[in-house]
Amino acid sequence: MRPACWPHRQQQPCCQNTCVFPRFSPKYTPSTRLKNERSPEVAVEGGLFNILSFGGYLAVPVALACKLKSIPIVTHEQTRVLGFANKMVAFLADKVALSFKETSKFLDKNSEFAVTGNPLRTQILNKKAKKPKWLAAKINKPILLIMGGNQGSLFINDFVKNNLEKLAKQFIIVHQCGRDNKLFQYKTDLLQAAEKLLGDNQERYFPMTWIEDEDLAWIYAHSKLALARSGANTVLELAAVCLPMILLPLPFSHLNEQEVNAVWIDDIGGGILIKQDDFNYDSFNLAASKILKKHKEYQVNLNKAGLIKDAPDKIYQLMQSLVIKK
Repeated sequence: MRPACWPHRQQQPCCQNTCVFPRFSPKYTPSTRLKNERSPEVAVEGGLFNILSFGGYLAVPVALACKLKSIPIVTHEQTRVLGFANKMVAFLADKVALSFKETSKFLDKNSEFAVTGNPLRTQILNKKAKKPKWLAAKINKPILLIMGGNQGSLFINDFVKNNLEKLAKQFIIVHQCGRDNKLFQYKTDLLQAAEKLLGDNQERYFPMTWIEDEDLAWIYAHSKLALARSGANTVLELAAVCLPMILLPLPFSHLNEQEVNAVWIDDIGGGILIKQDDFNYDSFNLAASKILKKHKEYQVNLNKAGLIKDAPDKIYQLMQSLVIKK
């Protein structure tokens, strides 16, 4: 068994290869469990013991319990700013793994850090991925990938719904729209809008609740352009596959995290930042035309971004360096 990590805001692929999640019993708090039990899910062969966090509020009490038990802690920050919970965990951690060196300015001066990069799903880099069966048989327009995240983006979905006819004349649209919920019927509303498309345009719009990794690998490789929010995982994945992007930062993200990510992409020439208040069909069309005209240049710029490709290995090595024997 390998070093353990606990639940966090987004599952990271390195955990699949290097870690196991502790399953805390409902009748114990994490701190009680660590104090009174040697959980087999947390123990490591040979008596080794270690904890890896990716932040989130659940990490704070566990980190405190680990600190009291002298259990080594590694926490990873994926964004260019430091999350509120992760700032507290970082204060307790033995090592902080960062995706970007500039994030270190948010750390306590005594915090030890290493720049490891951000783990990405290895499946999305599969160049032999097969074309999704649900996609149009004939690709006769550039593919536009629209990403709203697992929970969807009401703003982006409304933009698509209100401009679907014009968009379908220009692109084959793969739209990861998010799941229906109690407040919004994302996919249902978009399918109703799609029914109003005329002629061949009906065959050019594909709203998806979620896109499986193998399908996404093919779409990443064959799309000309992406439209998305600018969360860290989204931006880093698009950059890793060199897919030029139009980014709409969430206006109220923590410490303007999404705008910081989008500014980076805009500055390196890998995409175009449009603030939500300035976003409409005309601003989208202008940005899309600019990217399509210089598509290769945008790809080259993303390829030069210098992303760390072996982040899972670096994080695992960092953990191993701190493992202690019990």
